[in-house]
Amino acid sequence: MLTRHLWIGDDDVTSLTAAENHPVFTERKPQHFFTPSEEHQLRHVGAPTTLISDAPTPTPSRHFDRCDDRSVTPTMPAVHSQRESGQAAVETAITMPLALFLVLGILQLFMMLQARLFAEHAAYMAVRVGSVQRGNCDAMRHAAVLALLPSFTTFLGSGTSGGTNGEKLVNAFRQHADGLYHGDSPSDLDYPHTRAIVWLYRVSPRYADINGLGTDVERDFDSPDNNSGQRDRFYTLRVRAVYWYPLRIPFANWVMAAMYRSYFAIQPRDGVNPIMPVQRANWANGPASLGAFASEFNTRYQAKQYAFPVVGTAAMRMMTPPWPNYFTPQHCIPTP
Repeated sequence: MLTRHLWIGDDDVTSLTAAENHPVFTERKPQHFFTPSEEHQLRHVGAPTTLISDAPTPTPSRHFDRCDDRSVTPTMPAVHSQRESGQAAVETAITMPLALFLVLGILQLFMMLQARLFAEHAAYMAVRVGSVQRGNCDAMRHAAVLALLPSFTTFLGSGTSGGTNGEKLVNAFRQHADGLYHGDSPSDLDYPHTRAIVWLYRVSPRYADINGLGTDVERDFDSPDNNSGQRDRFYTLRVRAVYWYPLRIPFANWVMAAMYRSYFAIQPRDGVNPIMPVQRANWANGPASLGAFASEFNTRYQAKQYAFPVVGTAAMRMMTPPWPNYFTPQHCIPTP
């Protein structure tokens, strides 16, 4: 058996063929590439795949051919694999944040769409309860919080006390009846959020309108002559609910909150791009504006309480006459 390995290329095969019949080559044995027995085995047992002849056929250029007694196996230098491995690591480090944000960001956006539905439902429930409670803000806030509860806390888990699902719901509601998140410690379900859950803006009726009616508000409310026209706005409860939805998806919440700060002209970002670390963000202030929400949004961002205001609206003809005392202040606390 032929046990010696020789590394040769196409040009070496041609030189070897020419040197085999040269008298100097055969006479100077120290220059022999093979012993007579090896030459015999190479010719009759296993020859290289490259044709050895006086006029060799051209073959594609290769780096190296590893020849043994039966096969030719192309190999690459080890340094090439090391360079490719390093290049793959660099490419992964550059593209991984972007790929991760695409996956987590899409998930967070779908959860925000769900929060929009909850905000609309909370506005409707607040209006419905307020219409039969003469516009009582406490009752309206409780109805809104109860409607939003499943979207921001997992009250059915072990973190909420209670033996049955009903008891857990009651206990979770009692904890948030003041309209605030309670995430003071990492063990709390609301952590790290501690500010308002929902703002309730009562667009109508206005305190000045119903207070001007004085003691005639009861009689005026039931009068068929005042159920249309200008007086109708006095008895239509219109509410705009602003749900401060907590962004729960890690990494995506911070990136999206930073984007919103720039888009809503709160503060531009010109540091490192969080989704492409090799670039600068250069996120200039956009044309949109959060208006009165900007200060609250920025306060939460600075406290790392990443939340987004989701707005829902609803209106309903009141079933009980509005009480002026319930409309001072005009909007439900803690709404600014």
